[in-house]
Amino acid sequence: MFSTTAAHVWLTVLCFFNFLAAIKEGDGMRLMRQYKYFMLYCKANDPHSTKYSLQCLYQFFLVHSLLSPKDSERFTWNRFTNNHGKKGTNIPLDEATEHSNNYVKQAIKNLGPNLTEALYQEYVNLKVLRHQSLKILMNL
Repeated sequence: MFSTTAAHVWLTVLCFFNFLAAIKEGDGMRLMRQYKYFMLYCKANDPHSTKYSLQCLYQFFLVHSLLSPKDSERFTWNRFTNNHGKKGTNIPLDEATEHSNNYVKQAIKNLGPNLTEALYQEYVNLKVLRHQSLKILMNL
């Protein structure tokens, strides 16, 4: 049969895959439960993972005590975006922001010698306008 080390490795791998599945499905409560498990795991791996454990604990405190119920709900469920409109294709918001930044950088890079200050400002303003419109929609 399995040794305890092999069982521990499999448990860690399955927890991590459950974490990734929670992100893909956009399941905020399951993600918070996974953070709770990771907090315990990081605490057990104390010398190397103290900061990760504290970050998990901080998120737990935010959801359960520091934020208002409305903000706690937003913090729990507003972590993902679905760019494709299909089930199971959510990505974290910070990754979506990285994609947006990369898109703007590539657009500016592709202009090459045709890049002017006016075109640069136009790209930046479009990004800011998109961000502000999304923020307004989220507050409705």
